[in-house]
Amino acid sequence: MNFSQIPGQTEIKAKLIRSVREERVSHAQLFAGPEGCGGMALALAYARYISCESRTEIDSCGTCKSCVKYEKMIHPDLHFVFPVIKGKKTTDPVSDNYIEEWREFVKKSPYFTINNWLDSIEVGNAQAMIFASEASEIIKKLSLKTFESDYKIMIIWLPEKMHQATSNKLLKMIEEPPEKTLFLLVSVEPDKVIPTILSRCQLVKIPSFRRNDVEKYLYQRFGLSADK
Repeated sequence: MNFSQIPGQTEIKAKLIRSVREERVSHAQLFAGPEGCGGMALALAYARYISCESRTEIDSCGTCKSCVKYEKMIHPDLHFVFPVIKGKKTTDPVSDNYIEEWREFVKKSPYFTINNWLDSIEVGNAQAMIFASEASEIIKKLSLKTFESDYKIMIIWLPEKMHQATSNKLLKMIEEPPEKTLFLLVSVEPDKVIPTILSRCQLVKIPSFRRNDVEKYLYQRFGLSADK
């Protein structure tokens, strides 16, 4: 996911790119906006831009070793945390139990809801959460040195689904992370994120897409005219 593949959001993109070029990347950022605003797409494009080996002034190159691995979502320094359920694979679940399904799901489209995700793993109306068992996995992963990039990047989708115990265990790491570690939290209900986590993140407010930006995107990518 490159910035150029995301409709509109010009101001947000420029701000994120500038933070990298000026070497002012905050170690914990919360991307907050309504469903469908492109929060996950922006987080993916930002992570890819940070890790790109030949980035330009406006986007990642798309062809370097890092970008190729980001396209396949298999970069060793990119980690994901997302809501999962108990029962299907384990009673003590973590995101890695579903990582193959997650990669395939996100590669299809970065614009999705929690219901889309649960439907894709065929669990119906099951209660999905980021359970306490996830905290130990996060701490273990981020305690390692980077493999290929300057940064280890952890994208946490829907931190509002984080169990209280998980949040408590992560507070210190988010406040004082290992060197060259970046947390990107993507939320659609930031008011439900635990305040102690919220206060430790730089807030990136993401507005809904503008109609004319969507029309332009559909025209350029699919040749659809405005009336369609």
